[in-house]
Amino acid sequence: MAEKLPPLTAQDVEGPLNDPTFTVYMYVGSKNDEGWDNAELAFGLLARLRIYLVEDIALIKKWIGNKKPKGIVFGWDDQPVRFLNKAQADDFKIVLTAIQDAR
Repeated sequence: MAEKLPPLTAQDVEGPLNDPTFTVYMYVGSKNDEGWDNAELAFGLLARLRIYLVEDIALIKKWIGNKKPKGIVFGWDDQPVRFLNKAQADDFKIVLTAIQDAR
């Protein structure tokens, strides 16, 4: 199931990020963006994936620092494996490959 920050907070996603049975993909933007469509498509195709729509990038500063990515790929823990820029997040093949490579 797709979730959204806010209303979720960074504290709310810490547990799921450290759940070794799921990988996580976060998309920073709006639900109308092509990049979010790609996140939802990946969610439908890949088992054991959680996706989050991040509308307030400040909520994930703990994991991205001062970076401004559109997509953040996590493996089996709370450490980002890859950051995607807008063009990459808008390319479904890149999103899917990045998530698969993180596993």
